[in-house]
Amino acid sequence: GGTHHAFHDYGEGFCVFSDIAVAANVMLRRFPDVVKRILIIDLDVHQGNGNAQLFRGRNDVLTFSMHCESNYFSPKEQSDLDIE
Repeated sequence: GGTHHAFHDYGEGFCVFSDIAVAANVMLRRFPDVVKRILIIDLDVHQGNGNAQLFRGRNDVLTFSMHCESNYFSPKEQSDLDIE
């Protein structure tokens, strides 16, 4: 869960920004010799749509979201791996 509904330019579901995305980007920038890839595991009733969109198309961050199939309050984004 956490703040997984925040996007680049707006927030959803009480999430103003994604602390998970900030931490992932800081680790990749500050420790490039040690941190090559990051896996974000999101286990929540809702899909981590913000993180899925924030990291779409990036090879250095993999997003995995396990969530309820019929519990969407906004359009679903495509994670690297979604399990409903």
